Amino acid sequence: MPEVLGAKLRAHLTSIGMYVAQFPEWARYSENAAIVELTEADIRRSREVATDVIVKLEAISEQVDPEVPKTIRFIMDAVSNPGHTSKRAAYALFSTLENLFSKIFGYAASFSDDLVTQSSKKVAAWGGSAVATIFVKAVLEGAGVLAPIYARLPDSAWLRNAVEIIEQISF
Repeated sequence: MPEVLGAKLRAHLTSIGMYVAQFPEWARYSENAAIVELTEADIRRSREVATDVIVKLEAISEQVDPEVPKTIRFIMDAVSNPGHTSKRAAYALFSTLENLFSKIFGYAASFSDDLVTQSSKKVAAWGGSAVATIFVKAVLEGAGVLAPIYARLPDSAWLRNAVEIIEQISF
């Protein structure tokens, strides 16, 4: 890369860093990433779960925005070598999966509520409820695998309780 282009890129990245630094959420995220202690095994395990989630998302691609598996794959690539992975990159993968788990658990709870209220319109709106059920179970399994790791992460201990609650829902 030409030196001038490299300098422009560094300047641009510095500007982005200065912009996001003004947000308290970014400061908190950065602090959490700095204090987290993840092992190479933790990172490998998260990559395995992320790979499985991507495969499941791509299997139901007509119901999933293609940017979701693409984004997970992009972040996964950043932690491709667990021995040389930065804390922020590893934490980013865990945060991304945590956000996905949270969203899917919300859908699962909503689906369960719809079944309880016997609202056929709501249940039918789920499209293929069998597909949704299979996907939720697969994600639940991945979340269960990572729950002990999340218990050590700042602000992520909720995952273990969520897994236990969702497991009690009969799909």
